[in-house]
Amino acid sequence: MTKEIINCENFNKLEFHNEKIDFNTLKKIEISTELIFNNCSIDNIEDSIKTYTKKITFINCKIGKIWFIGTSFNGGLEMKNCLVKNQSSFEAIGPNLSKNQFIIENCVFNEFIDFFDCYFEGPIKIENNEFKQGTNIGIFLQVPYGIKEGIIFKIEDNKGNLFLETKN
Repeated sequence: MTKEIINCENFNKLEFHNEKIDFNTLKKIEISTELIFNNCSIDNIEDSIKTYTKKITFINCKIGKIWFIGTSFNGGLEMKNCLVKNQSSFEAIGPNLSKNQFIIENCVFNEFIDFFDCYFEGPIKIENNEFKQGTNIGIFLQVPYGIKEGIIFKIEDNKGNLFLETKN
């Protein structure tokens, strides 16, 4: 059975473990609940023009595709040990504010991942990932256009082309 995410504004933090999640039931424009998805299966994340004021975390998840378009991660985003099966986009995302980190670590992306027009104001860590069909994160994560000057960022030990302009 697929679990829906509704009425999350009544909680400070919601955790989901070993569940199939219908992420598209999350309808609010501003999400002020910390969301943690651990070992979940998520078919699609189609989430545009939203603001996450608290951290959103995906750990050991299997995700069909991600479409974060114009989404702000003010509370930070953490994605670790996840598999993303299809072409996905983190287009026009940001800013993660001040101390709140944007982390993608130890993930496998089977298709092209688009970071067009992203902008970050807080620390970024893109480390130990496999981009099988490449990504453009290396093009768009540069001072001053994709990252605020003086921000700590770490992009290392990734496999795949980080400088593709478009998908193959």
